[in-house]
Amino acid sequence: MKSYEEIKKEELKNTNKYSGKELNRYLNFNIKALKGMRFFLNHGVLWTISILTFIAISGIFSWLGFYNFDVIQFLFIVITHFIYWILKGKRDALKLIDDTLPELNITIKVLEKIKEERKNG
Repeated sequence: MKSYEEIKKEELKNTNKYSGKELNRYLNFNIKALKGMRFFLNHGVLWTISILTFIAISGIFSWLGFYNFDVIQFLFIVITHFIYWILKGKRDALKLIDDTLPELNITIKVLEKIKEERKNG
């Protein structure tokens, strides 16, 4: 994970080429995008993406003619996903959140600080 100073140095280098409206647009867009990422980086969203992946893969196998997709197959997919989530998925999701969220929060703070500094002086 990068430190506050490393992220600030990198963002100052990136924002150095912008001025005025371009800088405001760059900072506002990145702050909003990172806050959106932070909002979607949670347990429920990762679970939903995971089950949709299970359903999509099963749909592809059904479309290719390996089996017919019906209620029993759907229940099998849900139960299989539940077992996967309990055994591996939840742990991986929490690891991803724990690895990503702190750096995301630091980057948002850095961008807001740069915006404030450029605005004041």
